[in-house]
Amino acid sequence: MTAELILVIGGTRSGKSVVAERLAAEPGDAVTYVATGRVTDPEMDRRVAAHRARRPSTWTTVETADVAAAIAEASGTVLVDSVGTWVQARMDAEDLWDDGDLDGVVSEAGSWADGATGRVVVVAEQVGGGVVATGRGTRRWIDTVGALTQTLSAVADRVVLVVAGRMVDLPAAPVGPAVGPQAAGPGADGVVPPHGDVVAPHSDNAEVGAGVGAPAGERMLAAHGDTMVPEGALDFAVNVWGDRPPAHIRRALGDAAVGRYPNLDETRDVVAGHTGLTRDHVVLLAGAAEAFWLVPHALRPTHAAIVHPTFTAPEAALRACGVRITRVPRDAANGWALRPDRVPDDADLVVLGNPNNPTGTLDEPSAIVQLCRPGRIVLVDEAFMDFVTDNRSSLTGRVDMPGLVVVRSVTKLWAVPGVRAGWLVADPSIAERLRAHQQPWPVSTAALGVISASLSGQSWRLDTAAGIARRRTAMVRRLERIPGVTVHDGAANFVLVEVDGGPAVHRALLARGIAVRPSTFPLLPPRCLRVAVRDAAATEQLAQTLEEIL
Repeated sequence: MTAELILVIGGTRSGKSVVAERLAAEPGDAVTYVATGRVTDPEMDRRVAAHRARRPSTWTTVETADVAAAIAEASGTVLVDSVGTWVQARMDAEDLWDDGDLDGVVSEAGSWADGATGRVVVVAEQVGGGVVATGRGTRRWIDTVGALTQTLSAVADRVVLVVAGRMVDLPAAPVGPAVGPQAAGPGADGVVPPHGDVVAPHSDNAEVGAGVGAPAGERMLAAHGDTMVPEGALDFAVNVWGDRPPAHIRRALGDAAVGRYPNLDETRDVVAGHTGLTRDHVVLLAGAAEAFWLVPHALRPTHAAIVHPTFTAPEAALRACGVRITRVPRDAANGWALRPDRVPDDADLVVLGNPNNPTGTLDEPSAIVQLCRPGRIVLVDEAFMDFVTDNRSSLTGRVDMPGLVVVRSVTKLWAVPGVRAGWLVADPSIAERLRAHQQPWPVSTAALGVISASLSGQSWRLDTAAGIARRRTAMVRRLERIPGVTVHDGAANFVLVEVDGGPAVHRALLARGIAVRPSTFPLLPPRCLRVAVRDAAATEQLAQTLEEIL
C-alpha cells in the first residue's frame, strides 16, 4: 500500500459517513466519492438522496462496484462508502448468498488502496455484537463484512470507530499474531441485514483461526534497502556511499581505545564546536535511528504528523508507542515540496527528512521553521545533509526555534552502517530529557571516534559531496534519455525514477542482477523506484538494462 488508508467503522446511524466525509475533506484535495450501494426501494432512495445533498458540489461521484479501478483512476482523495453495500453488490452479482467462495471478495478489498496516490477513506459497517442472523445469506454477509473489515484494518494507517457521532482513534494493531479473515465470528450489532432476516441471541461468540505474522502496514514500515540486494547483485538499492570507509575514518576505528569506558562528554564537545552550540545541546546516538525511539519515550507526543513519503523508522517507532499518526503528503506535482499548511494544528510532533528520502527534496530552512511553535516538537532528519555542500541548508544552528530537534547520521557518506553512530542537537531542556532515557554509555568508543573524525574531515566531505553531485547529474541525464522514464533529481546520493509498471520493472531488473529500491514508502506511488548514485560504468549498465526491459 502506498497511500494513506483511513478506515472508519460504525453501526447504523452512528454518524460514520459524516465523519468519513470530514476526514476526506481535510487535505483540501479534490475528492472522488465512490458509492457502492444500489437503490433497491424508496427508503434506500431517500438514504442516497440525503448523502448526495450533504456532499460538496465540487466532489466527483462514481457509482461502481469496481472500487480498485475507481481508486486507481482518481486523483486526490478518495472516499469509499461503504464496505457493506459493496459486499452485498458482489454477493448479488456472483450469486453467493447460499454458497460459493467468499475469500476472494475479502482479499480483493485488502488491495484497494494499492494504486492510490493520496488519502483513501473507507466506511465500514461495525458488525458482530453477540447475535446471529437466522438466515444463511445474512450470516454469510455479516461474516464477510467482518472479515473484510479486519483485512482493511490490518493494512490501514488509521482506524476510527464512530459511536453516536463521536469518533475514537483505535490503537495500532499489535505486532505478532494477527487475526486472519477467517476469524470473523457470527453476529450483528443492529446493522440491517441485506435480506431483512430476523436475528436471534447467540451465546458462544468464539473466535476461530488466526493467521501468523505482522500486519502488512507493519511489514512495510520495517522494509529497508539492505535486505533487498541478493548476493552478487549490482547494488543501486542501498544509499551508503562507497565500499568501505575513507582512510581517516578507518584510522579512527583502529585507534579506538576500546579498553576504556566511552567518554561521551569529549565527543559532545566536538559536536558542539562543529555546530557552534554548547555541550548541553548535544545528544550522542547509537545510529541516528535511535532518536526516533527516544522521542516518543522521552517527550510523550500524542499526535504525530509525518511528512511522507519518507524514511519509515520514525513512524514504526511512534506506532510501537501507540502515538496517533497523521501522514502529511508532499506535493508531487510541485517537486515533492513541503506544504507546512497541510500539517494539522493539533500535531504536537512533526517529523520530516531534509534532504528527504526517497524523493531527494531539499527544503528551504525558512519553510521548515514555519512549523515550529511552543508546545510542538519538530524533528528534522538530516541523515543525507552531508551530501549537500551549502552549509546554510542545515538547521543545526537554528535550535533556538521552539521545539526544533535536528538529527544527523554518520552512516551514509562515511560508509560505516555497522558502527551505528549519530548525534542530534536540540534546546538543552529537550536534549536533557532525551539523554535521561538513554542507557549508560549508549554509544561505543569506536562510534565516538568515528563521530569526531567525521566532523574533523570537512574538506574531504565537501570534495566528496561535490563529486557525488557530478555523478548524480550524469546519471539523471543518462536515465532521462530512456523513453518512458521520468527522473526526479535531488540533493542526496540517489534519484527517484518513475516508470510505468514500477513493481514489474523492479522484478525484471532483479532477474538481471540489478537491485534498485522499490516503492515500499507510504504515499510513494508504485511506479517510483529509488536509485542510488554509482559510478559511470554501473550507471550505464543500469541504463542499458532498463532500455532492454522497457
